[in-house]
Amino acid sequence: MFKIITKLFTSDKRFLIGLFLILSFSFYGQEITKERVGYSPDKSINTRGPGTGNSILVPNNDAQYGSTPKELVENILASSCLTIGDVRFGYYRKDNNNWSNNFGAVTLDRQLGYFNDGTAQNFAIDEGLLLSTGKIRNAMGPSVSGSFSDRMVSNAGDPDLRLITGRTMYDAAVLEINFTPVGTKIEFQFVFASDEYLEYCGTQYEDAFGFFLSGPGIAGGQGYQNNAVNLAKLPNGDPITINTIHPFVASNINGNAVPASNPAYYANNNINVSTEFDGGTVILTASYTGLISGQQYKMKMAIADASDQRWDAGVFLKAKSFTSNALVVNNPAPLCIGTTTDLTAPEVTAGSSLPGPYTYWRNEAATIPYETPTAATAGTYYIKAVDVESGCIIIKPVIVTNSNLDSSFTKIDVTCFGGNNGSINLSVTGGSGTYTYIWSTNNGSGLTQGVQDQSGLSAGTYNVTINDGTCETQETVVITQPNQITVDAGDYGPLCDNVSPITLTGTPTNSNGTWSGTGVTDNGDGTASFDPTGLSGSVTVTYSYTDGSSCSNSDTADILVNTAPTVDAGDYGPLCDNVSPI
Repeated sequence: MFKIITKLFTSDKRFLIGLFLILSFSFYGQEITKERVGYSPDKSINTRGPGTGNSILVPNNDAQYGSTPKELVENILASSCLTIGDVRFGYYRKDNNNWSNNFGAVTLDRQLGYFNDGTAQNFAIDEGLLLSTGKIRNAMGPSVSGSFSDRMVSNAGDPDLRLITGRTMYDAAVLEINFTPVGTKIEFQFVFASDEYLEYCGTQYEDAFGFFLSGPGIAGGQGYQNNAVNLAKLPNGDPITINTIHPFVASNINGNAVPASNPAYYANNNINVSTEFDGGTVILTASYTGLISGQQYKMKMAIADASDQRWDAGVFLKAKSFTSNALVVNNPAPLCIGTTTDLTAPEVTAGSSLPGPYTYWRNEAATIPYETPTAATAGTYYIKAVDVESGCIIIKPVIVTNSNLDSSFTKIDVTCFGGNNGSINLSVTGGSGTYTYIWSTNNGSGLTQGVQDQSGLSAGTYNVTINDGTCETQETVVITQPNQITVDAGDYGPLCDNVSPITLTGTPTNSNGTWSGTGVTDNGDGTASFDPTGLSGSVTVTYSYTDGSSCSNSDTADILVNTAPTVDAGDYGPLCDNVSPI
């Protein structure tokens, strides 16, 4: 409620006077539980400041962290891969856009200073610099007020922030850094936090900030000072404000529901426990590629209250994250299973002034050296490069992955003994997507070289090597066949050619068997009649059998047929019964 009162004061003083009279009667003798509000032109909006507990810490120690803006940047924010030139802190006057320095003598009353995570349990950054629209002392948590506001400088603005929002700026804090990068890329990490979360999502009261980079080769084209480009944007191009990063808000200060906007970047981790701010982002990275190594650039980091001086906001800048890409590391090709990969050049290339030497490490902290620059297994390794001239130290991960080349197969075995209708169907995934196939066999037949799938194979063992140009995988496929059908024609004879026909019986004995040969009459049931009449010598008969799988076999029997001898008794008589024997 009291945020509403102070916001409406800006737009309609008559409303406040009337509401004050109502509240004088309505709340007489009652305690205000949201926050105590006391308004004075020369003081903070709140009379009750931040509490203590599991909070970040803003120490009062210029001697240790830096007593000037340049010392803070060099000691805390910048890495050794940047050469820091002139640094100034202040704001641009709204009435004439002239610069005013504003780095006061009282450490904790400044809008720029050192912080660390203190006793905070869930803050994303362990230490760094804080740029705030209020006094840095009042960023410490936990938040015991509904919101907190420091009235700093009403005339403190920034023309680029005004261009972003189209609104009047107040309490601006602007840090300008001249720097020279070692490489062609710069980056830094940060968290944006505001006391206007979540009540003022979907309203005009959104604090604004920007990171404006200018210098050789940069043409932002957006009308910013020095034709700068703003790096304080999400990957989709949205600026970073409370209106562009927040979850669904059921009811804002105006009682309106506000749809979620880029909610993945909102830190739903009770940031108000660690700080006075009511909400903030996850840790974000601002970066720019395309700088000219060795040339001087300017980075302007600016934050301000929009539309009025109510409710502080801050940008937490991660220590030593303001850096340049002195070392470019490209991950090596996927590691083939059973092989090693080389971690040295060409996987590692240097920036313009960082020729090495390189050392290799098993862990990110670079405390466990890796004696040889080769990796025998997949995993994350680290390359550390040191430039002895500039002192720039870069540690970059090298991710070695196993190739995902994989294969499998299905097969069809030979149907009948001695057949050649076996087949192999290969399935290959991963790798480069382009494969070669080398087939071999020692005891099979029917291979077609160079193709993925095979058909017309006899029983046997087949080997294939699949290669994607980098790695290879193998498969061994055994094509089987059923046993041969056992068929027996039996044994017969010898016979004389004048005997009666005999019966031939084959095994198995059923209608699937068929007899054939000279003198054979098949009975259709696995038996046959063999008539030797007119035959002589060895006669071959055949019994053929086909099973239910249409597999066949046959057997033969040789029957010896002998010719019966010719017998002649002669001619005699007629005789009388009384004659002598003849």
